[in-house]
Amino acid sequence: MGRLVDCQAVRNRLQLAKLEIRKAILRMSTEDVRVVSLAAGAAQGVMEVAAELKQEGIKVSLLLIDLEPSALAYAQGLAQTHGIGEQVEILAGDVRESIKKIHKQKPHIVEMIGLLDYLPDPMAIRLIGAIRRAMPDDGVFMTANIYTNVEQHFVKWVMGWNMIYRNPVTLENVLASAGFDDIRVISEPLGIHGIAIATQPNPAQLKT
Repeated sequence: MGRLVDCQAVRNRLQLAKLEIRKAILRMSTEDVRVVSLAAGAAQGVMEVAAELKQEGIKVSLLLIDLEPSALAYAQGLAQTHGIGEQVEILAGDVRESIKKIHKQKPHIVEMIGLLDYLPDPMAIRLIGAIRRAMPDDGVFMTANIYTNVEQHFVKWVMGWNMIYRNPVTLENVLASAGFDDIRVISEPLGIHGIAIATQPNPAQLKT
């Protein structure tokens, strides 16, 4: 029963992420919004949003980055299925090694759903800080984290997953420590996963 709840929570997270990505794209004042999905896997959410917006005449260019080639191959097939193959670029590699590519592209939106669950605070802050510096002034960064919950001991000792659990406050603190000051954290209905949406601050307002 517990695993069924977990699965539903992940589906809730996907739907919430799609809603927030769509809202972020529609807020951008450009005709070709650039979105990067880090540790993308199949990148189901961003591709479904891009396909929906294409039908509405809104173009979204996607860069999908993941370490696992098989996941990216599946994502490429998914892009063709959704009719947005020409809008999707695939890059196999470690997220930290891909920062230069992100910096060159200057994406309007960067989403990193899933990876933060495995990154301790110092590593997470360094990575998110590097991502923030690669984004334009109006850029939006979106990430997620699993909250402390009653199943975490089962996940660790039975499933063998050593995840980093955070609550809304500690999740927000990670993004604030990385240099974001406009941060919103929302939770999916079951209260197992949270999504953080942060807007790139004006460089003139950053502390030296």
